[in-house]
Amino acid sequence: MAKYRLTRDYSANGTAPNNAISQAGQIPPKWIYLTKKLKKGEIIDGGITTKDSTFVHKGESIAFKTLGATTTQGVPYSDLALLYIPIENEGALEEIDDNGNVINKYKANFLKDPSFIEKHKNHLLIVGALVLGYFAYKKYIK
Repeated sequence: MAKYRLTRDYSANGTAPNNAISQAGQIPPKWIYLTKKLKKGEIIDGGITTKDSTFVHKGESIAFKTLGATTTQGVPYSDLALLYIPIENEGALEEIDDNGNVINKYKANFLKDPSFIEKHKNHLLIVGALVLGYFAYKKYIK
C-alpha cells in the first residue's frame, strides 16, 4: 500500500453497514456514516479507489482502514472503519515513499482557473464557423 502524509488537518468520511437492532415498529438505517478528524503530519496507508463516497465526493479517492472513527452524531465506532479522502482535496495529501520524500502531491482540479480560450472553446468554434459560412455565402452570391 502507498503512504500518504497530510499537509493540513482534514476529516475523512466513510460508511459502514448498520447492524444495530431498532425498536419495534422502526426500521434502522442501512448505513452508519463515519468520520475521523486527521491531523497535519499524520501518515496513512491506503490505496486509490474509484468508488464514489456517500458524502457527495465523486470520483477517485484514497481509501484506508483505521480505528477511532466516530459516527456523525459523535458516537465512537468500535470496529475497523473504511474511510475515504478524495484525491481532489485542496492539497491536503501528498504521497510519500519509505524515506518520507514526496512522490506526488494531490491538488484540486477545480482550483485551477481555466483560460478564456479553454472556457469558451465551443463558442469560439461556432462563431468561427458562422463567420466562414457568411463569407462563403457572400462569395457565392456575387
